[in-house]
Amino acid sequence: MNDNEWKPYLNDRLIKQCDGFYIIKPVEENPVIPISCPICDYMIRTYEDEKSYRNFECCESCETFWARPNLSSWRNGWRPEKNQVISRLKDRKKITVNMVF
Repeated sequence: MNDNEWKPYLNDRLIKQCDGFYIIKPVEENPVIPISCPICDYMIRTYEDEKSYRNFECCESCETFWARPNLSSWRNGWRPEKNQVISRLKDRKKITVNMVF
């Protein structure tokens, strides 16, 4: 097996040998979820936010307020303008997150 050459493996996975080790990965990798929503910049913090990001590339709140009501435009790349988002954020509930290091 050549380095950097992925081969089919069991259960929809791929395998390759690299520096004497075998690396196994799923055929379809899940995209990385960002720490904050690209639309409103609020933290992605719940499973619903994660699910919304996978489907609409935004948090659940932005999905509900922006993506779903404008679905065809959203699918074609439309996104709200920054001033629209800022105006909407004034009415949105805020939460406090304590970070312990």
